Amino acid sequence: MKRAFAALCLAAVLVCCASCANKTEERREENISNMKSVEEIISQSCEADLSGGTETKKLITPFYTSQIQYNEGFFLLENADGSISDAQLLFPIEKILDIRSNDLQTVYKEGTDYEIIDGKIRITANSAMRVMPRSEFFLSDDAYSDFLYNSNAGEDAGKKPVTDKTALYPYRYAATYIRAEIYNGFVPASKGARLSSYAEKVRKKEPLNFMYVGDSIGTGAGASGELTKLADLVALGATERAGVKVTMRNASVGGLNSDDFQFVLKKQFSNIREEFRNSAQNAMSVIEKYDEKTDVVFIALGANDCAGGMPASKFALNVCNIIDYFRDANKSISVVLVSSMDIS
Repeated sequence: MKRAFAALCLAAVLVCCASCANKTEERREENISNMKSVEEIISQSCEADLSGGTETKKLITPFYTSQIQYNEGFFLLENADGSISDAQLLFPIEKILDIRSNDLQTVYKEGTDYEIIDGKIRITANSAMRVMPRSEFFLSDDAYSDFLYNSNAGEDAGKKPVTDKTALYPYRYAATYIRAEIYNGFVPASKGARLSSYAEKVRKKEPLNFMYVGDSIGTGAGASGELTKLADLVALGATERAGVKVTMRNASVGGLNSDDFQFVLKKQFSNIREEFRNSAQNAMSVIEKYDEKTDVVFIALGANDCAGGMPASKFALNVCNIIDYFRDANKSISVVLVSSMDIS
C-alpha cells in the first residue's frame, strides 16, 4: 500500500543505482502485464535487487510495476485449534527471495524455518519464526480496548484484540518474492504534473516543502523502529524521484476524524478528546508555522470517519473545508488527497 501510494503522489521516474543500471529493467509507473520467467528476472537483476531491505528504492517501488514484491508484510496467529495456517500473500509466490523479521534485520532460512507450498508460506515444525498464541492476541472481556475484532470473523467477531504494536511485532514478518501472476486491479494515474507548485520547483531543481495532514496512519502507527513512517517515506520517494531536496512537516494526529480536524483548524481544542489534545495543539502549531511555505499538502483522513460511520457527504464537506483552509493561507499550494481505507 505504501508503494502504491508513492506512485500516486510522485511524478518522476525512479533512477536505478549506477551499479545496477545495465541489469535492472527500467521502472514504469504503469502495470506490467508481460510476465517474465524467474530465470529471466534473476539474470537481468543485480544481486542487490534480489533481497528485501531498507533501501529507499525497495520501500517505494509500486507492487504493480515489478514482479519482485519487496517487504510484503504478514502476521502469524495461531488458529483456534492450535494449528498454523499457511500464509497467503498478495500474489502466489513463484520464487521466494527472503523472509525477514518485521525490522528487516533477521533473515530466516527456507527449508529450515519455512517452506513454500502451492505459492504460500508454511512454517516448519522447528522454525525460529514465532507464531502468536491466540490467548495473547485476544484480551479478556473485562480489559479496556477501543477496538473490536472484525464483524465478519465468525466466532471471534466482537472480541477485543491486542493493539500494542510492541506485542504484535515479534510475530510480524516481511517477505520478498517473485510473482508470475498478472495484476488486473486498479493502477493509480501519475498526475504530478498537475501539482503546479511541485512541478515548477522540480523543473527548476529547487527544494520542496511538504506537509502531511492525517490520522494515526500519518503519524506512523504500525511502523517499526527500523522502517520509515509513511509521511517520511513520501518525502524520501519524492527526493529520489524528483532529484531535489524535500522537507516533510507532519501535522497528523492519531485518533482524529475529519470532524475533529475542523476543531484543530479552528483551535477549538476543548472539543477534542483529552488524550489527543496535546497532539492536536502541536499539529496546529506546525500548520500555522509552515502553511504559507508549503508547496504540497497531503490530506489523508478517513479511516476513523469510516470506522465511526460518518456519511460520505459529511466527510466530503469536511475535506473541502480543510482544502479551503490551506488555499486561503497559501494561494499557490498544491493539494493531494490520499484515498482513505475501510477499516470496519
